[in-house]
Amino acid sequence: MEQAHSPICPFCGSGRTAWKAKSKVWECLDCEKSFDPPPPEVLPDPLASVEDAFAQRARALADSPSWVQSIIDSWPAPIAATYALLRTTLRDGKIDASAIVFKDLAELLARFSALTLACDILQNGPADKQIEVLTSLFAKPLAMGDWVSLADAWSKWLETAPQREQDWITRPIARIWRHGNQRTPFCGLMSDTLVHWRNETIGHGVRGSDLGPTMDDLERFLGHGEDSLHLALAPDADLGSTLVLVDPRDQPLVGAQAMHDPAAVLGAGHVLGPQQALALKRLSDNKRVALRSFMALRRCEVCGQAETFHFDSAKPKRLMPDFRVLNYERGHALRVPASADADLLHDWSRVGAPVEADEDQDHPVDFDAGAALPADVVAMLDEQAIERGYLSPTYLRDPLAEFIQSQRDADQGGLYWLRAPAHVGKSTFVQGLDPQYAALFKEPRLVDALAVAVFTIRREYQYHLGQFADILRERLKQALNLASGSQKLPELDIRTPSPEALTGFLAAFQKLGRKPILVIIDGLDELADVRPSILDLLPTPDAMPADVFLLLTSRPLQDCPPWMRHRLEPLLVAPGRQIGLSDADYTQLLSDYAKATLRGKKSLPDLGQLLPKLLERSDGRFLYFRFLVDRLAEGDLKTDDLDALTRPDNLLPQFVQALQIRYADTPMGDRIQRTLASLALAEDAFNRKMQGLPVLAQDTWQGLPMPVLCEMIEGTPRMTPNMASMLYLLKPLLGTWRGDSTAPRYRLGIKGLEDILRQQSTQSLPALAARWVDNLLQRQTQWLQASEAERGSPEDDRGGAQDWVLRHLDGLLPLLTDDQRQSLRGDAAWLQSLSKEMMDRADAAQEQSRNRDALHIYAVVEALLRWGTERHEPDAAMWTDPAQRTLLDSWLGILNNRGLALLGQGDAAAALADDGRAIAIREALREQLGAQFSPAMANNLASAYLNRGNVLLKQGDATAALEDYGRSIAIREALREQLGAQFSPAMAGSLASAYLNRGVVLFS
Repeated sequence: MEQAHSPICPFCGSGRTAWKAKSKVWECLDCEKSFDPPPPEVLPDPLASVEDAFAQRARALADSPSWVQSIIDSWPAPIAATYALLRTTLRDGKIDASAIVFKDLAELLARFSALTLACDILQNGPADKQIEVLTSLFAKPLAMGDWVSLADAWSKWLETAPQREQDWITRPIARIWRHGNQRTPFCGLMSDTLVHWRNETIGHGVRGSDLGPTMDDLERFLGHGEDSLHLALAPDADLGSTLVLVDPRDQPLVGAQAMHDPAAVLGAGHVLGPQQALALKRLSDNKRVALRSFMALRRCEVCGQAETFHFDSAKPKRLMPDFRVLNYERGHALRVPASADADLLHDWSRVGAPVEADEDQDHPVDFDAGAALPADVVAMLDEQAIERGYLSPTYLRDPLAEFIQSQRDADQGGLYWLRAPAHVGKSTFVQGLDPQYAALFKEPRLVDALAVAVFTIRREYQYHLGQFADILRERLKQALNLASGSQKLPELDIRTPSPEALTGFLAAFQKLGRKPILVIIDGLDELADVRPSILDLLPTPDAMPADVFLLLTSRPLQDCPPWMRHRLEPLLVAPGRQIGLSDADYTQLLSDYAKATLRGKKSLPDLGQLLPKLLERSDGRFLYFRFLVDRLAEGDLKTDDLDALTRPDNLLPQFVQALQIRYADTPMGDRIQRTLASLALAEDAFNRKMQGLPVLAQDTWQGLPMPVLCEMIEGTPRMTPNMASMLYLLKPLLGTWRGDSTAPRYRLGIKGLEDILRQQSTQSLPALAARWVDNLLQRQTQWLQASEAERGSPEDDRGGAQDWVLRHLDGLLPLLTDDQRQSLRGDAAWLQSLSKEMMDRADAAQEQSRNRDALHIYAVVEALLRWGTERHEPDAAMWTDPAQRTLLDSWLGILNNRGLALLGQGDAAAALADDGRAIAIREALREQLGAQFSPAMANNLASAYLNRGNVLLKQGDATAALEDYGRSIAIREALREQLGAQFSPAMAGSLASAYLNRGVVLFS
């Protein structure tokens, strides 16, 4: 991605300079002076300067004498670091980021107080009070208001007779909240004001639409008035001279600069459990309160380093709970299964297992009661989401429908070619015709009874004719509701590809389905220059059979690759349409979109004045036009900013860069980066997985389920306030989809955005993939090391996010480097346990006739086996290595069972290939082992021949089927003679099946 070059300030030498688009000068963020070198070649997004109007006020607030320096210097490090970060963020002029850090600070003050008070009571309080405290911590997910209430209640209890007579180590913390029965000003500010303010402003201020009120609030709470947090904390400024937070080595964790050195504390090989608890030490006598697992050093699953994590909540499950912990300095959070934290499990067990609740349905968000979400956030979380900005392109649909109907009236078929430049909505038009999307877009059928099959070409994938033939055959089978097995379905001849082969294939399908068919090939210009090619199959318009229609989409001929142009020129005689960027119907659609999106925005000028500027700044391309209109609607882009925009192809990368700069070095910036990277990586892994699956098992990427994304970013499947704010912040970049699922799915919603993120993150995406895999293996190792009583099921133990990683491991492993794969491999225990678990899950899916699911899971098992054995294919030589013998059995089991699943999905050719591989290996073993070839091995070989015979029979090859039935019978008859009375009923049943099947073939 191109980035604006920032010059050195000529006054102070700082490199922290920013281009100010409105004043057209550079400004130094340190000395605040302006200077005039040439503007950057690539202009920054206006979002980067939207906070400039408030920067002076923010810096004045950061330089105010109200700040309590002793909090930064000597308070417990998590609080000190967050307090210092707030000041730094204000000094950098980041208004919204400062508001988010301030909310984190307020919650941290309440949580830290409540947890330290709780641990003191658990260590030194009466038994009944201990149970009450634990019940409060474990009963439900706690929002900020809950933490404030608990800190206040427990402080009041410590400050009330007879407890006030006891020597509580945490009394200085209790006195921040209470003096006897009286609330302190700090307690009043937190309870009466800050909780309410935080709940009312979730999502406010993002992207610059309402920064004025946000700045006013920051000045209210960080200034000199009665609601000043500084003034409320000042009476307890010397807390650090009384109590010290210490790590397991008794080293103090105090002050903003005292965050621990991960390598020194934990060592390079540290794993998540056991955690290392912190303690609160009283300096006067060195007495301490052990903070148990409620505040501990843990290996962070997000960054791999050791961080200070605070307890957040417990989630009850079938056997044992999950615990969520979070770190405020970086904004990282993670889920800890009970099997990985014996201390938390012990405390949870003391209050009894709470009644299991499906909390993700009943309480989908972790907000205080009465928390108000912006309507746009509610829509993203709760409503059925559709493709953003879809307007029915009737100017394209109506002519196509008329063409098809007129050709049908004449008992003819036809070919229609739509040509348009890049980024004007060709693929969106095709999606509106695709049955998979049409209902979501509320599009009616184009023509009654028309069956539609779509093949979309993507530049990043190399398509060969075999893939095209398989995918098109499956799409037609689905569109016409035809079942293979009851009748032989047509095959596209790709050995000698020709237009006649395609038209004959389509005519045969149309005759079977007895419906008109429309086949869409979207994106011809994306094809690579390979031979043979899909282009070899394209017929002339007059060669199309009756009731068979072909819709092609591409860029205009002159914009297609040179090698392609002469091959497509004969099709120019076909009916169709070429759209230019100035096409009247196309620009009217853009105008309609702007009118619908900007309706009611009184602050904007008349659309007649605005439209020419939008068309100019977007180059008239719908992708960029929609992006600008959406941002005008949201308020983070003003009409005056349009002239300051970079060129259209840089709009997206510059917006992403502006977001990253605006929230840099804050927990929210970290969340933004991780969310975008996670969505890009998940899409990449999903598509790689699909590329490795049989065509009949492939799906379309719709995004990460909301609970999975939340758990990846926030350590809980529930929506948190920070997550809601971030999704609102990223709204211009995201797409959502609900479909048949109970929760929406989130994905990168703008074409090309994943490519931008890959270019930005050439190193971080593989590193993130390695982190996901490493966390999965660490969790599996912990599960194996736990006692049987603590385990539960591995799927339940690892949670939704890591189970998503496991189910897409075959797409993630190719992203790792050889060194990463080697270093993560470890011992074979996790490999065998994961392989067995996934085999069991695949077999269960197959027994329930969920063949597609079974094929997805078998692909994971095969990827695990390839990784663990460092082999691409199994072979008989693996038998000589005792360590790989079990893995070979698993691999052969995959081939056998996957063949059955493929047959169930209608892919007989792939089933034959798997059966053939299994037979070849088992025959090699029979020759290699001789007399040591066991009866069980012989029985499996006989089953493989029987399975292949059944597939061959379905394929109509009776002669080959008879040969395999004969081989199966011969092996099992030899076994019957060898085993005598030990010849099992199952073997006898299989032998009878082989005789029966052979008899049926011979009779027929």
